[in-house]
Amino acid sequence: MKEKEVLESLSKEELVDLILEYSDSGYFPLELFILTADYAFTADDIKDLWECSYYQALEYEHQRSDLGAVLLRDVSELCFERAKRFKNADEQEKVLEMLTDDLTRASEEDGIGNYTDSEWLYDEVREEIEKWKTLTIRCASASDLDAIESVYNRIHDAEEKGEVTTGWIRSVYPVRATAEAALRRQDLFVEKDMADGGRIVGTAIINQTQVDVYDGADWQYDAPESQVMVLHTLVIDPAVRGHGYGKAFVQFYEQYAEEHGCNYLRMDTNERNRNARSFYTRLGYREADIVPCVFNGIPDVSLVLLEKKL
Repeated sequence: MKEKEVLESLSKEELVDLILEYSDSGYFPLELFILTADYAFTADDIKDLWECSYYQALEYEHQRSDLGAVLLRDVSELCFERAKRFKNADEQEKVLEMLTDDLTRASEEDGIGNYTDSEWLYDEVREEIEKWKTLTIRCASASDLDAIESVYNRIHDAEEKGEVTTGWIRSVYPVRATAEAALRRQDLFVEKDMADGGRIVGTAIINQTQVDVYDGADWQYDAPESQVMVLHTLVIDPAVRGHGYGKAFVQFYEQYAEEHGCNYLRMDTNERNRNARSFYTRLGYREADIVPCVFNGIPDVSLVLLEKKL
């Protein structure tokens, strides 16, 4: 039986016990628990899990062990991942407020991890939650086109300076016309940071249109076209990279796909773009194939095709 099937056979109470049991040995298979969290936890369930985990973290701190900080990091990340998928905004806000308040208390009042200087482990999750709360991702409007074009130009600037390697070419792809066509199709999205005056920090195209070279690729999942959602041309402004904007956009894409009945995700990137390949692999995407092609007018591209099943 596969690990996911084992986890899905557990009750919520058994899953909580398993999480705490694993924490005793300092090992927490986060990605596996996230797989089952989607079906298992409501807002009240998360509250119960969090309270049990926080109590256990206090016990670890009394033993002067860094396992308390590790446990808070892992369980808060699990709860955060689940809360991001809540459709009820009030429930989501309630869970996120609980997490940020308690993680602040853990550091400033209860001193969890202070003895071993490991409180930074869960402080990073708190900062990630606070950053995520300031982001909004929505369909683009005509008034966004100038800002999107500027993001495209800055990624071309970074490419030409050798700061990034995307394989894209200025005046070929992506260009303003790329965004204009997607805007007409109503599948152009922008990511704004409301804590930065609503600045557009990222943009992407999300639709069910598969690139022609996808046909005949060595996909693991033989998915019907009606159940495939594709992410195209994800661009994060290089001026603000490294702040989790790309991860937030991919998570939005996954939720968008799920809401539209698409459990199969596909995307592509240039073989030379090692940062993107590593990034998508960390998020659970599998490299299905590498195919030679002319990509949106760019010749001699080895296109890496990636997939994931929700």
